[in-house]
Amino acid sequence: MKKIVILVLALTLALILLTSCGKKGGAVTGEGLLAYLPQSSNGVVVLDMNRIMNTDAATKAIKEDKAFQKYQEFVQKTGIDPQKDLHFIAVGLAGDMTSKSVEPAVIVSMNYKKDDLLAKIKAEAKVEIQETTYNSVTLYTVPEEQGKKQAYVAFLDASLIAGGSETSLKSVIDVYQKKSESALKNEALSGILKGVRKDAMAWCAFSVPGDVMEKAASENPMMANLKGLYGLTMLFDYKNKTLIAEIKGLNKDEAKNKEIATMLDGLKAMGAMASTKEPGLGELLDKILISSGPNDVTISADIPEDLLNKLKAKAEEKIQGMIPKKPAGEEEAPKEEIKD
Repeated sequence: MKKIVILVLALTLALILLTSCGKKGGAVTGEGLLAYLPQSSNGVVVLDMNRIMNTDAATKAIKEDKAFQKYQEFVQKTGIDPQKDLHFIAVGLAGDMTSKSVEPAVIVSMNYKKDDLLAKIKAEAKVEIQETTYNSVTLYTVPEEQGKKQAYVAFLDASLIAGGSETSLKSVIDVYQKKSESALKNEALSGILKGVRKDAMAWCAFSVPGDVMEKAASENPMMANLKGLYGLTMLFDYKNKTLIAEIKGLNKDEAKNKEIATMLDGLKAMGAMASTKEPGLGELLDKILISSGPNDVTISADIPEDLLNKLKAKAEEKIQGMIPKKPAGEEEAPKEEIKD
């Protein structure tokens, strides 16, 4: 198995490299996982993995021949079936979002048996898993690869696994053990969280420091209207065969919000003019709504599944058209059989 699987879950570590409180040892909600993320988190991402993994699109992708074989291998090697055992994933992001210094912390709520899982991982591992202890909690990692940041994983209890860099994981453990405050106590972020619809399949909230927008505005005059932006929220949901998306920029300057909405409407109109030869793209743009109010600018869209399938088919057609065709009569040389 690849080293990313050695660190417990491919999904967990992929998110690390990229984002109502429950009782310990029991299932928690996506919102409840925020109670275990560090107070230093400037942004949070929450995924309802049970809903995501059981959408028609995910189920169809899993059941495709090659994907299904890999899926079965993953279940066999880890003892975890993502469609049944994964509940929620929450990612906390601390540090400067505009640089590479962001420290992600990941919390996964899932069904698993620690001893069985560790035994299977160690049996499959091609390198020795390193173990260290922090506040009586064991941290697991593999030898650091050159040029890559080392990732750590810890089993917090019977239903929670945490991952991240050594620093971020230790911060999570401190919060879990009630030795430090959680992301819910981050004053800038907590206010933004109140306006997020937390029953969506995926949602996120970010606080935006004023100096970041000041810098962006000074470097790009087109960003001048964003100087008052202090927060950003996003959500994605899927209901009644429709993808629901919403992006909201928070700004307390109503006049500037209106200016931003006007600018976005202009960009949308330009896109519509350019999409005259692509009917599907024009339909997509028609579904996008832009509005503004005293406290925010909102971009929203309800996209039917049939339109998504149309756009997907068109994209696949274009990709196929970009692949060079072999001259007529030219065949691939037979490959030699590789024996064990």
